[in-house]
Amino acid sequence: MPAMPPALIDADARRSLAAVAAALPPFHQAGFECRLEAGDDDVDLQQGFPLRGQALGPLVRFLAAAPDRGPSWDAVHRLAAAHLKAGAQTGLAEIWLEPDVVGDSGDSELDLEDLGPSVFAVFDPLDADASLNLAVDTVRTLLPGRAATDAETVLRRCAAACDTPARISHVGVMLGRGLPALRVHLSAIPLHELDAHVQRLGWPGDREQLCSLAATLLDHGDELVLCLDVLDGRVMRIGLECFFFQKQGLDPRWPPLLARLVELGLSSEPKVQALLTWPGAISPLDIPAQWPDDLIVQALSHDVDMLGIVERRLSHIKLTCTPGLAPSAKAYFGYGHVRMSARPAADPPSRPVPPAPATTVAGAIDAATERLLDARNQGGLWRDFFDRGRPRDIDRRVTGYASDEWVSAYIATALAGMPRVDARTAARHALGRLLARRGGARPGWGYHALLPADADTTAWVLRLAEALDGGHHERLEAARSFVADLTDPDGAVHTYSEDAAGHLAEFLAMPGSYAGWCAAHTCVTAAVAALEPDGASARHLLAVQDADGSWSGHWWDDDEYTTARAIEALARTAGAADAVTRGVAWCAGRIGDDGAVRSQAHGGPSPFATALALHGIRAGVGADDDEASAAALRAERWLCRHQLSDGSWEPSARLRVPAPAARDPFELPEQTLTYVDDDGLFTTATVLAALSGAAGTRK
Repeated sequence: MPAMPPALIDADARRSLAAVAAALPPFHQAGFECRLEAGDDDVDLQQGFPLRGQALGPLVRFLAAAPDRGPSWDAVHRLAAAHLKAGAQTGLAEIWLEPDVVGDSGDSELDLEDLGPSVFAVFDPLDADASLNLAVDTVRTLLPGRAATDAETVLRRCAAACDTPARISHVGVMLGRGLPALRVHLSAIPLHELDAHVQRLGWPGDREQLCSLAATLLDHGDELVLCLDVLDGRVMRIGLECFFFQKQGLDPRWPPLLARLVELGLSSEPKVQALLTWPGAISPLDIPAQWPDDLIVQALSHDVDMLGIVERRLSHIKLTCTPGLAPSAKAYFGYGHVRMSARPAADPPSRPVPPAPATTVAGAIDAATERLLDARNQGGLWRDFFDRGRPRDIDRRVTGYASDEWVSAYIATALAGMPRVDARTAARHALGRLLARRGGARPGWGYHALLPADADTTAWVLRLAEALDGGHHERLEAARSFVADLTDPDGAVHTYSEDAAGHLAEFLAMPGSYAGWCAAHTCVTAAVAALEPDGASARHLLAVQDADGSWSGHWWDDDEYTTARAIEALARTAGAADAVTRGVAWCAGRIGDDGAVRSQAHGGPSPFATALALHGIRAGVGADDDEASAAALRAERWLCRHQLSDGSWEPSARLRVPAPAARDPFELPEQTLTYVDDDGLFTTATVLAALSGAAGTRK
């Protein structure tokens, strides 16, 4: 067992765990359950058996050979044997055992009959009906007659309380405990539907507090699972389990989540610091004389470039709410034997989405809206640009480095301009989540919650609030002041404040000057100018328009972005008609005879650039401009023809990230990075706004 920090487990608890572990099947995967409150030093041991990876065979053989194992372990043996016989396609992903010491047995030496198991069955991602059926089969295998019938009644009631996409994802039976408790886990409940689900379950606790804690967890993590402790058919307690999709190493959102638990009085600071030291790995080179013989034998049977290691990981956080009691917090962490290749892992091949041309603009708008609504995460926000800033040793598409605040504000603003009620409801929910972000006290928002606030993201949150007539929240007033502080007297807007440079350098591990990122940028100025069309920022745009009628940006490869944003702001600015006309003419000239804008940076026709050229024309064209109107119609038709079957468009929003020190984006080309929206959500929101003719601040 890997050594644990003393703040998490004292010597007595360690001896107890060792005694329990000695009585269990020898298997190199274990988990620990640790209370986070100061003074509560209990630590429970859990043992995991994934169905894939030949783990069930040793478990079944161990239990079959155990004398006098008792009826509880007989039930575990039945479950494991049934799935071993059926193979890996049963829908069950893992079996976890959490043994309790029963009777008056001492801790120094225990046998299997001294332990009473709680059994947790973890399901594959199945549909709701298949999950329910597997849960029923599991409890009928583990429990006798009437107890199984009662458990099935509970499962069916829990499943009936779920609306799609919610489903039963785990089921636990406490075989070793005196009370016949059942644990039912519900996954994929959207945050905005959590209260309704809990109400249907009949839980008598504080639902407002429960939903607030759930929102806190989803502000940091990727997935929330609702854990129901059911006794005598009633939901007694509800646990909120928060998971991160990144399993290897330390997701960068772990420290702020744990710090938030300390702020809420749910965790002690020493336990937080101890947890953060847990992730890591032990290889045969670290302890060659103590490496287990069976792992050596396994290593000899695999390719020479495969190295077996024991990896320590943080699993999840659980907050438990019990009526009449204060919430409590636990952390789950563990270790397991994994094999790693010495060869660099290749990125998985992408699966191209087939085209599905829309026959009408209305059809294209509806399909795009559905795509964006379906793409929300469980907390009701969006993530894209997954691999910007990803360390090399972290797998692609992990969400700890993806944009959520910036992307969500931008996408929600597009949806806020739609006439559909569900689109505006989703936008309003996103605004609510953004207003609750960053502790609720810090002004502004950023690329994601771990980076400093910037003027561009903050401007899009303000634009979203205006589009929803929700511009009077106290955080919005602070955000307006934040943007004003980043605006020069001539109206030019800086992306970051100089005070943010140290935070940026620390998070990105890139020391040096950030003068370029903290400078004023026309693309950000254009986004801000739409908030006050007759303000200084709009006047600044008049002064920096290029001779050809366009505006150039710092953060985008395609000038269509900055030009479209400038036109939509200046279209409502007195005395800007000539600048708007020249900008519209430039946009029209960028649209080819086939209706596409060809982006040199993208290497061909770009839906993103095409949509922005269309958006610029629609925002600024007069009714008598036949040439521009014809170009817009061609672009509109081209975009409809190139919609994909999931309602999106090809990812083509090319975010340019110049060197932090570069004031000119072309100054240090060898250090400039470009990222495209991986899921095409940013592109799709841009096309949606262009096709609908919705300007960013239209109500």
